[in-house]
Amino acid sequence: MMKPRSHIVNALGLAVVLSWATVAAADVTIESFGIYKDVRTGMTFVAGKLSGLNAGTFLRPQPLAADSPIAQVAFLPAETACRLCGKKWDGAMRRWDMDDDEEEAHMCEQVVTLWNVVAVAHNPAAKEATINLCVVDPDAGETIENVRWNLEECQNKPPLSPTLFQEWLQYRTSRWKMLMKKNDNAPFFLGLWEQSVRKIYQADNDSYRSHNDWRQPNRDDQMGSLAVFGGQAAIYETLQTQLMRTDPNNAKEETTEDVSIADIPGVEVKAHPYAEMLAELNPEKSLATLADVAPVDRLFVWVQDPRQLAQWLASNAMENFSSLLGEGFMDYGLLDRYAGYFGLTFEQARAWLASGDVLEFALIAPDIFFRDNTDVTLVIRLKRGAKIPFTTKTLKVRGDLLVVSTLPAELDAALALMDKKGEGSLGHLDEFRVMAAKLPLTEKTKTFVYISDPFIRRLTGPETKIGQLRRATCRARLENLTAFALLFRLDHGRDPRDLAELIQFHYVSADDFPSAEFSLAPNCRAVSKTWGSLDRLATLTANPARIAMAKEAEQYKTYRDRYTQFWRDYFDPIAVRLDATAQDGLSLETFILPLVDNSLYTQLRRILDTPSDAPLDLPEYDQPAIASLAFKTTRLPQDFPLIHRSNFQNINPLFAVLGDTLTLSVCDSAPIVQANFPGFSSFAGSTSTRDFVPREMLFAVPFFSALFTRPCDVAIPVSDEAFARKFLQGMTGISEDFYALEILYLDDRDMLLATWVLAGVIRIELGFTVENGWLHITNHPWTPSVITGTLPGTAANASIALSPSNINLGLSQAAALLRGRANSSAAAANAALFPWSEAFHTDLSTALKLQRAALGYATPLAPGAAISNPIHDRGQRIRTLDPVAFPDSIPDIRLNLGFEDDGLRTRAEFPPKTR
Repeated sequence: MMKPRSHIVNALGLAVVLSWATVAAADVTIESFGIYKDVRTGMTFVAGKLSGLNAGTFLRPQPLAADSPIAQVAFLPAETACRLCGKKWDGAMRRWDMDDDEEEAHMCEQVVTLWNVVAVAHNPAAKEATINLCVVDPDAGETIENVRWNLEECQNKPPLSPTLFQEWLQYRTSRWKMLMKKNDNAPFFLGLWEQSVRKIYQADNDSYRSHNDWRQPNRDDQMGSLAVFGGQAAIYETLQTQLMRTDPNNAKEETTEDVSIADIPGVEVKAHPYAEMLAELNPEKSLATLADVAPVDRLFVWVQDPRQLAQWLASNAMENFSSLLGEGFMDYGLLDRYAGYFGLTFEQARAWLASGDVLEFALIAPDIFFRDNTDVTLVIRLKRGAKIPFTTKTLKVRGDLLVVSTLPAELDAALALMDKKGEGSLGHLDEFRVMAAKLPLTEKTKTFVYISDPFIRRLTGPETKIGQLRRATCRARLENLTAFALLFRLDHGRDPRDLAELIQFHYVSADDFPSAEFSLAPNCRAVSKTWGSLDRLATLTANPARIAMAKEAEQYKTYRDRYTQFWRDYFDPIAVRLDATAQDGLSLETFILPLVDNSLYTQLRRILDTPSDAPLDLPEYDQPAIASLAFKTTRLPQDFPLIHRSNFQNINPLFAVLGDTLTLSVCDSAPIVQANFPGFSSFAGSTSTRDFVPREMLFAVPFFSALFTRPCDVAIPVSDEAFARKFLQGMTGISEDFYALEILYLDDRDMLLATWVLAGVIRIELGFTVENGWLHITNHPWTPSVITGTLPGTAANASIALSPSNINLGLSQAAALLRGRANSSAAAANAALFPWSEAFHTDLSTALKLQRAALGYATPLAPGAAISNPIHDRGQRIRTLDPVAFPDSIPDIRLNLGFEDDGLRTRAEFPPKTR
């Protein structure tokens, strides 16, 4: 057998494209070479040579039949030669293997490419196999070839060299790398498989070096402007849901013995004097009376309008929202999973909420780890004569209240509070009544979420944190075990019979996966004796941590010490309220009391150090903006100089007549330069900023990126228009430095024009005018927007507004951007499902079901989107068949952020759609 050249192998089996003319394809045949059996993994390979293809063609393998005796077919170019003279094409040198004079005279047209064919034999005793090929010819186009392979001949040949196995392995690993390179969110399976190539297959080639691009980014680096202004970042800081870690500078353990969880001190931070605060507020009884059934250290979610919730669920509106901590809600099938715990399908649960039988209900949970699994208790106020659809036994009816839970102990705790008429409950807590006064509930309130001081202490306490670490560690091991079971199926065409077989053939080790704890179920599902399977892990309350190992106790101490450093004096509760507004609009308001001391909001608060109770007025333009950023600050003279003060007259007199508000408005347009932030505006997304800008300054990134990428306007209130206009008229001059600056006053436009020329190459022009109570600065002075007046604003320190309904000129670009993101999402989904479809020889929809059953989550495909082969297809081959609706798919939104003496208040407003 001719050994393929390594440079051709690395090209993923694509033939060298020749410039010589081609002729009609001859019969495509496979000449059998023989069989190779790998003792270590138990795999069997068959090999042959594919001939009859023209030079210049390349192959796109088609899916094999589910009952095919072979799988994982690799096509490795062997040689390109002339039939008539026998000369060969040297792919490395890009020339024929002959002298220059001979090459010039070489006019043969009988040029063909020969391919080595290597396949994994799942049934080596089979006499024949059929391979379907898509042959792509530059002249003739694409044709489908059905090639019959006589496997019986392979059995009669001498055994093949192990070199064949190494070449096939290098080819397959190259395909994995290609898939990871083409998809930022490639499945972790591929990275794990590639890292394990040397260990499992005893590979000895340097090309199997680990590829680390598959690792997921840290969520802490994904806090964009909307997360900061919407309060999501503050909630994340407070709850600190990341796993514990060991401090490398304090790794010495204080004890080597196990420790009782009860003996490990938790986070020691004082609580607010809520009794004194309550006496000053004297609030009315909260509408959320179901809080009288909730223990004080539980998450509390109250829904006053179940019918509205049912409408949102029916319209898939939940897909447009994330959970409080940014986890994808629908990816994990949470609605189906938790409805199933009570014996219902999701549709049955939604229909019951829409029926009117449910007047209100509350969800109570001991933690927020819904993705992995948590226990849920529902307290439901029923309409008289209402039907109860639940089939679970853990339920109780008391009067008009139905209490149902996934855990009997949680049900008993709620019933005990009912027997005590709410004494000792969350609803009777002074803290709850204080926060309900800070964020009062009204008839317009749809949903209210409360995270109490005791709940945060429970969430950050040793029992929850150590239990969370144990379950997360087990989850990672179960995912790895699933990955290697899937790789075994890919290699052998069947599930491993048991864990012992997976260990026998070196896919995993007994040390990593002891049989006393781990086992395998059908379809590559991994099971833990302690925590169960990935699709339904045991909850932390059902499997509580009672004893901590010394290492765990030390890890918690490190976590506790770091967490305590965040706080100044008091712990903080969090309240979130969703209200209906006029004309079917919505508002989401969050109040956090107080903020952590070492916070990403620290820098923001320093800049926005102004009272938040005064309205944040906004300029009104003749052309509405598609995005705006407004904030109040007393630091304009220090942080936002309009020009370089050292070269021109003192501009402090101008600042004396300027207000404390600055507004950046982005005009309707398609930017020439895109900042690396997703969405139609730089304000709309998040990205990793670890090497670019401190997290505290995230709000400044969209500000400056907009200035240099698209037409936009800056407005500052001015109290004396005549003085400001006269001051601008007196500012003229020229400055030379790395950049050249020229300032002119244009009388005909009543505008000061400042022109920068950077390094003699880039020219930037800014226009300064005074209009209707505002100093107006624009980076498109020759096509300016006009400020026509002032819009009354909401009391806040800062505000971000996104208005896709105002997009007109940039509509095509915005729609194309959304389509591109949908296609990228489809590509990532196909990549994630690729290992499942390959191993099970099935379509993507079935692969998605297998993935969800084994991992507990699925990678949903965009509607109508599919690609035939994620290895060979390019991005432009991805098609979204259903048109992307824009701007209806993205609502208008305004986020208002305000710092108060005792906390942070944010408000997200979703006005009704205007078109």
